[in-house]
Amino acid sequence: MVDNTFELFKLTSMQELSTHTALIWLLLSVFFIFLEIAFSYFGFLFVSFSCLFAGLAAAQNWQLLFQLCVFAATLFFGLMFLRPRFVKKILHAKGVPHRTSELVGKLAHITTLANSNEELGRVNVEGQDWAMRIENLESKNNLDLKIGEPVRILGSDGIVLIVSRIENEN
Repeated sequence: MVDNTFELFKLTSMQELSTHTALIWLLLSVFFIFLEIAFSYFGFLFVSFSCLFAGLAAAQNWQLLFQLCVFAATLFFGLMFLRPRFVKKILHAKGVPHRTSELVGKLAHITTLANSNEELGRVNVEGQDWAMRIENLESKNNLDLKIGEPVRILGSDGIVLIVSRIENEN
């Protein structure tokens, strides 16, 4: 009985061994792709590619030691030389513009005033209500702002608009 159980797990040829090893490398590759999707580390992607290269070596009936060398070499090359360039390109990409970037330079009307730099007021811009912070609230120019007064949008900090009194344009 014991001999029959072990017979099921015996591999009959080197071809079967390389097929099983290639499948193991492929499954590892898929596993690391899922980890990359879950964590966006930009490192698991290179582990996955290294597993694919090692799987190709296994499919060619190369020895396990050589498969491990292929895995290690491609992983080292990917992490040391390709990943930094990849991350730099992704992080320095222009990206998606913020909703607030299209409001810069437009006029808004104050609906609620803030009493300090820590407090946020409210402005109405083109019929939309936004949180706002007055730039240099203590400056002489911005001290006596009133509800209903128009202000210019200078920029944003997240979804908070930074505004200032409109200078005399005469």
